[in-house]
Amino acid sequence: MESVDTTFGDSDNNIDDGLDVDFVVDRVLATSYAGHKEIWIAPKKELLLLYLNQYIPETAHKLMMKSLSKQYAVEKGNQTKNGEL
Repeated sequence: MESVDTTFGDSDNNIDDGLDVDFVVDRVLATSYAGHKEIWIAPKKELLLLYLNQYIPETAHKLMMKSLSKQYAVEKGNQTKNGEL
């Protein structure tokens, strides 16, 4: 049997909407040059949440729960409108 991989060469929204390669390379090279052993690279909102979680975990948890509850409410509303429930 031959396996046919139909996903080869395909992409998804997470990859397409990812960070610019030049930006990432610049950050990695600058971090290496400075001799740092760790680097956090992410879009601004996600990076902010990482910093908050590192230094003010209670605030990060509150923001995350607030965001998740809004997203859940929107998804439930869309399911109700589409008659999925």
